[in-house]
Amino acid sequence: MDRVQDKLNLEAHVWTLTAVFKTCKDRTIKNTNYNTPASANATDDEFKQFSNCVTKNLKAIALFPSIIN
Repeated sequence: MDRVQDKLNLEAHVWTLTAVFKTCKDRTIKNTNYNTPASANATDDEFKQFSNCVTKNLKAIALFPSIIN
């Protein structure tokens, strides 16, 4: 039973982290035109916003693990 519960917990963590990265990417990467070359390159400001978003979300998950459940 413990192995099943551990597997479910691992899957929940993976889905949570995937959601964090996708949400932060969607919030920070803007105005991407995939028809022109190099338009998808992120600016320094977008990298900073992305890293801040991920850091804040991971801190929230670490401080409040009940968010995952």
